[in-house]
Amino acid sequence: AVYSLHQQKYLKSRTYQMFEPYLDPAGTGEVLYNTYGEAATTFDITNTGTSYNNMQTRIQEQVTLRYARTFGQHGVNAFVMFHNDKYSIPDQRLGLVTRGFLGRAAYDWNRKAYVSFDCSYMGKSVYNPDHNMGFFPSLSAAYVFFNDKDADSKVNYLKLRASTGLIGKADLSTASNYWMYEQYYASSSVGPKFDWTGTSGKKGMYESYMANPDAQWEVLHRTNVGIDASFFGNRLSFTVDAFYDNRTKILVSTNLPDYYGILSDKNINDGKVCNYGIEGSITWSDHIGDFWYTVT
Repeated sequence: AVYSLHQQKYLKSRTYQMFEPYLDPAGTGEVLYNTYGEAATTFDITNTGTSYNNMQTRIQEQVTLRYARTFGQHGVNAFVMFHNDKYSIPDQRLGLVTRGFLGRAAYDWNRKAYVSFDCSYMGKSVYNPDHNMGFFPSLSAAYVFFNDKDADSKVNYLKLRASTGLIGKADLSTASNYWMYEQYYASSSVGPKFDWTGTSGKKGMYESYMANPDAQWEVLHRTNVGIDASFFGNRLSFTVDAFYDNRTKILVSTNLPDYYGILSDKNINDGKVCNYGIEGSITWSDHIGDFWYTVT
């Protein structure tokens, strides 16, 4: 189990000009000034000192259970973890909480065949409490056909691997408001007045942000098939990967027509992006006498 608390103080400072008055030496009786320093237009904030204008606080908790054992040619290992993370800045940011479980169950046979199942069940406080949890499983497998360390072997290593699974992402940069599922109203400085106090009109209220109670995790479905190989005493090696990434439920800002009477955009999980392709690398590593070189 792990518990950590991180707090950081900030010293807020500003430099001002100093003025020293004196009488005009010419005897005119005029008061003159000596000026020292320069007037700063902004505050300097550093992380030293005992005075501070705000404090960042991050509390992290982790509890992990692990199991690993070998039965002859069979190997089994697994773990499950509870994770809790809360980050806040008093008077500036409410607590951003990430909480959930992670787990893995893996099996290998004779260090040749590998199978692994991973998953996470995570929640984030920016989403509607009714559905702020997301489940993201993945499955991977690999088989090692050759693993020969003999320098005279033509084929030293050959492994085929494949994986597929879901990855969740909470997009906080696109959202124009921290609590996306709640409706916010603000006082308008323009538009009609509803009453008057003396010569000042009372401001009206407007929907400053269109709430989206259905906002949720962005999901990436990633599939990968690859080959790792080395030949001729491990002098020649290459890796090839074919991948397919399909991102859905991407949080995007939609432009609302002016006649809606809303001055901000609405964020919805409507974006989609698909990437696929093949990538690889080839490396030759050898030596001439005591001079070693590598070409990739």
